[in-house]
Amino acid sequence: MLTVGMVIAVVSPSFADSTVTFQLSPSGAGNYEGVVINAPGMSNFDAATGTYVATVNGVSYNVFCVDPNDEINWGQSYPTYTGETINAPASNPDTPVAVSTPGVNGGTSYYYNGGLASALTTSDEYRNAAAGTAPSSAVTQEISDEVGYLAGTYLNNTNTNDVAAAQLAIWSVIDNGPSDTGTMFTYSDASLSSLVNSDITAAQTAYSQYGNDLYNGVDWIQAPISTSSSPYNHTQSFVYIPGYSSNPNGGIPTQAPEPSFPAFAFSLAVAVGIMMAIKRRSSQTAS
Repeated sequence: MLTVGMVIAVVSPSFADSTVTFQLSPSGAGNYEGVVINAPGMSNFDAATGTYVATVNGVSYNVFCVDPNDEINWGQSYPTYTGETINAPASNPDTPVAVSTPGVNGGTSYYYNGGLASALTTSDEYRNAAAGTAPSSAVTQEISDEVGYLAGTYLNNTNTNDVAAAQLAIWSVIDNGPSDTGTMFTYSDASLSSLVNSDITAAQTAYSQYGNDLYNGVDWIQAPISTSSSPYNHTQSFVYIPGYSSNPNGGIPTQAPEPSFPAFAFSLAVAVGIMMAIKRRSSQTAS
């Protein structure tokens, strides 16, 4: 959760994807509201709730926090391993992989080579103060899918109440499991409760219909782990949608999505048809 130095970007041969610099923007950048949260083991916690603005490799994006266990300061940065979708399978092997991060963690950090399910343990990002037990792999996968659904639906929403409720729903699902009813947290803004419950229900319904196909374009911004020994714990982690950059105050994407395949195929067919017509006309003229 968020309560309120630049890092050298590296590329590791251990991973197919890349390790780049993540930096949370200064206070005030984003679309959020202050909400006081109460839950088992969490009393009167004052959190900035909604979407924040951060840079990934120098490009600005809207992000949601996906770690109810940890805090981060405005403007803080770290080397992040990106390229895994939030709902990718858990890391295999299940131990983090060493990556060179000069100037951070003594020059070596550790990252899961998998999705958020890798970090959903009682020692890392799955707090579940009520149950206190680690979830099964099926449960961690469903949590990841529901988080992906909520992030994909609301990351570029401009309504402050909507994104605040979505952030609370994400924390609630991660904290209390995929069958969460939205009652684990209570909030200073009572108007958010019904929105949170509605968001969680929508995510559960979507998962029951589509399973692991939910919003696999939402990427996990994974924080570095400082030790190779269990228990592992990330500093903080987030989600974003690559290709959709944010304006300085959050909100709608400033980059247009790539055209769908049908549109591309139609454009290609038209272009080929024009070329063939020109070729025929040239042949007729030459004869």
